[in-house]
Amino acid sequence: MMNISTPELLDDRTLRLWQAVAGHVTTDAGNPSSGNLLRIDGVPLIREAIRLASREAAKTVDSMIPYVPSEAGLLASVKSDTALLERGVTTRSLFPTTAESIPHIGHYAKWIARHGAQVRSGPTSDARFLIFDRRVAIASAGSVGRDKTDQALLIQDEGIVTSLAGLFDDRWDRGADLTHEKPLSERDKVILHAIANGHKDTTIARDLGVHVTTVERATKALRERFDVSSRAELMSAARRQGWR
Repeated sequence: MMNISTPELLDDRTLRLWQAVAGHVTTDAGNPSSGNLLRIDGVPLIREAIRLASREAAKTVDSMIPYVPSEAGLLASVKSDTALLERGVTTRSLFPTTAESIPHIGHYAKWIARHGAQVRSGPTSDARFLIFDRRVAIASAGSVGRDKTDQALLIQDEGIVTSLAGLFDDRWDRGADLTHEKPLSERDKVILHAIANGHKDTTIARDLGVHVTTVERATKALRERFDVSSRAELMSAARRQGWR
């Protein structure tokens, strides 16, 4: 059983945590009753609460992520993310604008989008929160596993969850699709065409008048774009898309 604080009246620690979270998301939340606001102590228990709430979610899960998670952190979430999508749950994740320039965020966004998820970047709140079926939220003033955040709140108050959902919708509408591919540059098009025709990097570099390392970097980026791991797979993918 999870160690969740459920005092009849909010204790000082829970009240301070609530005020820290509420200050980021709403100006008129007030102090909810103890039955609608439960404190969860410790990162393992926070993660377990998220796991259980995700398992119970039937329709939607919205995630406000106001920081750039590590590559390891994203990989750790893949199993639960795909499990939600396989059950037909609609997922929306909002990362900060700075995430647009982080390669592992872009790779994750494109991969999970192919499974049906929606991912955007844009203006986020300072608080990290998840909303499950618009009925329950888990929120913290910082990010779990980051900045020594080891407390979160399980929120079941209808008004507060509605306020969080409204904030998420507002920021989501202002965000940009993180899965959108930028158009290929003219040089990339030339390189892709040459690869499709079986040319080696040294030959491509000579034809373009650039150093071979420039072509190697471009080829690596093209493999990531086409989600393939070898040159042969990239050649096949390029040919299938008519670049020969």
